[in-house]
Amino acid sequence: MKKNGINKRGRWEPKVLNLIIVFLFLFQIGFAELIITAKVNAEGDYTNTATVSSDTYDPNSNNNTASASTTPSGLPNLVITKSVYPTEQAPEGLVFYSITVTNTGNAAATNVTVTETYPDEVSFYYANPQPSSGNNVWTILRIDTGATYTITIVVKVKDNVPLTTPPVKVTNTASVTCAEVPTPQSASASFEVKCANFYDPAHVSQRKEVDPKGTVSPGMWLTYTIYFVNSGNAPAINVKIVDPVDSNLDESTLQISDGNLPGLGITVTHSYDPVRREITWTIPTLPPNINCWVSFRAMVRATLMGSTIITNTTRISA
Repeated sequence: MKKNGINKRGRWEPKVLNLIIVFLFLFQIGFAELIITAKVNAEGDYTNTATVSSDTYDPNSNNNTASASTTPSGLPNLVITKSVYPTEQAPEGLVFYSITVTNTGNAAATNVTVTETYPDEVSFYYANPQPSSGNNVWTILRIDTGATYTITIVVKVKDNVPLTTPPVKVTNTASVTCAEVPTPQSASASFEVKCANFYDPAHVSQRKEVDPKGTVSPGMWLTYTIYFVNSGNAPAINVKIVDPVDSNLDESTLQISDGNLPGLGITVTHSYDPVRREITWTIPTLPPNINCWVSFRAMVRATLMGSTIITNTTRISA
């Protein structure tokens, strides 16, 4: 015979309602624990209050309510996107990837790691900024809420990639993690290997500065700095910067600098033609949107007499 889910031997049977379970639990040991899990919608101070009651008379109702407070912190949300240019390239051609990581969360992301994977069809050529480890890992100490971090990667299509119909499709993937959210988020981009006569003109702009400006005296040093940037959307090929050395400068004191190009991983050579009195810098490939500079210095001839204008004009071509 059963009564309220308890058989005649006083044992509870498992098909009884949960309410009866709590009642028996309270009756036998004097307390019960109820755990509630809630999702936090936003940062702030939260207070949760619980109240208990029963049909049985309670001689002390002052301890029937309890509260607990917490202040949850926010979390970062890293969104990674990736684009490729051009979408068609021939073997031995260069392909540019742009990786963008944006923190759309409500807290800063720390110890951010971006990892790039290179497919077999390409080899690493250049990156800005330079990788933190190897040629495919970038470590960013912090990305604040709303901030964006961008990486430009240049790869070269290997010469042994076959030209087929349909063309070979090359896809590579970048991923991002951070200390707060270790689960990787990823993005991919693809291009096709074709024997395409593809060219998008690059636009190389430049400006020039001299130090010191104004009036100089015989025997003083003059330093010329040429600043330039490929403001197009494709690499500039075989860039040449030609700078004449004024006849009023002593070429025996000439000092030529490749500027910041070696530090950027950009190949550059320079030469001087004493007959033409010209310096030539040659850059086989100039990636887009990277601020560059080269310079030279020479001494004003000690024998220079009177008021003389020293002129210097740079030519740049690609």
